[in-house]
Amino acid sequence: MAAGLTSTRAAVAIDAIDADTWVQLHTGSPGAAGNANISATTTRKQLTWSGDNPRSNAGSLVWDPMTADEVISFVSGWSAESGGTCGWTSDELSSDAEDRTVAAGDRFTIATGDLQVTMPVAS
Repeated sequence: MAAGLTSTRAAVAIDAIDADTWVQLHTGSPGAAGNANISATTTRKQLTWSGDNPRSNAGSLVWDPMTADEVISFVSGWSAESGGTCGWTSDELSSDAEDRTVAAGDRFTIATGDLQVTMPVAS
């Protein structure tokens, strides 16, 4: 038997993450409060989750244009478009590349399915 949460508890945990649907870009670790190394492009984009476990972003998130030359290496999830509470951070931006270099004026996209949350479930 693999260790992990029961499927019921995993669903509850993932549902709690769902509340934090505003995504912020970061150029380094966001820190425990999610407010460190914020990208020069400070606009948060609203995320819609799909699926059960794993759950992933249902649509692309697009920042256009980026306002500075920088490397995006983390994202964070917030409870509001501005202010609010940071509920999660991640350095997994996609399956093919973690850090992405952008120039001012570029379009930065997190493709559908590139943000995922998975809870291990006992089997």
